[in-house]
Amino acid sequence: MRSLSVGRSRVARGAEAPADAEKIACNFLAEIDEIVVVEQPATLDVTISRELVEARARKATGRAERVAVDPDVELTIEVWPRRNLRIEGDTRAKRPIPAPGKPEIASFDVVAPAAGPAEATVTVRQGTFQLSRFDLKMEAVEQRPARLTKVSQAASGETFAGQVPVWHELEILDNETGGRFSFGYRLTLRGILEDRFESKPIVGDRVAYVESLYRRIEEWYDNSPDDDELFKKQLQQRGAQLFSELFPSKLQQLLWKHRDELDAIRVISSEPFVPWELVFLKDPDQPGMPPGGKFLAELGLVRWLHGRWHPERIEVREGRARYVAAEKSGLTEVDAEVEFLKEKFKAEPVEPRESEVQALLEQPGAFDLLHFVGHGIASHAEIADATLVLGERREGSRQIREILEATTVEQSGVLEGGDRNRPLVALNACQSGRAGFQLTSMGGFAKAFLWAGAGIFVGTLWSVIDRPARLFVEALYDALLDGKDLAEAAKIARKASSEDEVSSWLAYAVYGHPHARLTWTPKDRAKGSLRGS
Repeated sequence: MRSLSVGRSRVARGAEAPADAEKIACNFLAEIDEIVVVEQPATLDVTISRELVEARARKATGRAERVAVDPDVELTIEVWPRRNLRIEGDTRAKRPIPAPGKPEIASFDVVAPAAGPAEATVTVRQGTFQLSRFDLKMEAVEQRPARLTKVSQAASGETFAGQVPVWHELEILDNETGGRFSFGYRLTLRGILEDRFESKPIVGDRVAYVESLYRRIEEWYDNSPDDDELFKKQLQQRGAQLFSELFPSKLQQLLWKHRDELDAIRVISSEPFVPWELVFLKDPDQPGMPPGGKFLAELGLVRWLHGRWHPERIEVREGRARYVAAEKSGLTEVDAEVEFLKEKFKAEPVEPRESEVQALLEQPGAFDLLHFVGHGIASHAEIADATLVLGERREGSRQIREILEATTVEQSGVLEGGDRNRPLVALNACQSGRAGFQLTSMGGFAKAFLWAGAGIFVGTLWSVIDRPARLFVEALYDALLDGKDLAEAAKIARKASSEDEVSSWLAYAVYGHPHARLTWTPKDRAKGSLRGS
């Protein structure tokens, strides 16, 4: 790593951002050449300035402006080599808050080992408090072209001002370099960064492994529906295998040692397959399955979609809660689930027709809560075909199935309105939380709804049973209405479902800010109640 002189920054004089009474505003700019040459070091610069900073030409850049920072706490800048990159030297640098007119720059040497797309993630923190994150994408070539052309404006940035610190956080990112795939982990306990860890190389077919695992779970239950203890042991054994294979030994020991302290875990991952909820912590120094083990799902695990910021507050206002109940689903708990939604949120129905649901999704800010109850179909390998079954309609002599596809949501959904409230979406249907890769990006209902503007998304990874599925969502909603944050509400919901039946509670994937809270606003208080975030 090198520390560059201040003279290389591009500062627009007189553009200092305003500060509030307690904090000051800083501007961050991360940049690297859009085209890098294989095995030749390229410099990734992160500039921190009290003034607005101009980006250079032909750079992949990530920018965050007027971020509120504590003037007395130094900044930590960290680079993750996520795809076809390695860092030469330190991956982390500390910088003080700059004085006006005197920017601070942290520089990192990165190398692409092979030709093709390359990607790095840059985070800026104060302590464990994440202020901003940028994804920088570039193209690695064998020889620099005589004339540079723009390959991609390849960065996305997020600003996290106002985030509640996460005291227990497990951050997971995938890393692919030179055909070698692994997971990187960043563990924070009690507000203290323990360290970064890396898994062993992942050599197997992840899609085939996870699809087979889900089939086995469903088969186990079908073969022994009355033997809960046997089924629970089978889940623990598979979860322990994931723990042993995916987590390095030092991280295993830390998680095992602190398993009773962990009250919220945020999993940030762009890898769409691994069922992190099912990972089972066991004593890594003891053979067999000693007592005291826990699933990560029991520790308040909440997923965070990589590249998307999740709000800390969601308001559900009377008259803006909607539900879709599939017709002729054969599910025995639909009526009870609908009555619960009516009682708690005064929820109103949406006709289970594709045209009606799509029209609702295309209206910005049309709802604060959308709940679906029915059947879902999804495969990691064919995620573009993920489907919710709404019902059937008759046209002449033909019966036509009414469905909603994840692709429809992804391409047409506009959920966030002018008031910036982002809704809660729950799909209480089999396999509705599965994700996978499409042609060039991740797909599935979770990604589709979150990128369309949802603030919280709830879905399932494998098939769930009717009654425990209802108990899960009812317990989740009750806990949120009681003022619990999302991580605690997810723990409560999983526990409530597990006490009724053992196969379904681990299937729920909950996406959102772990400290997000829900506010219910009756009609007489709804007008003007929202505040911008």
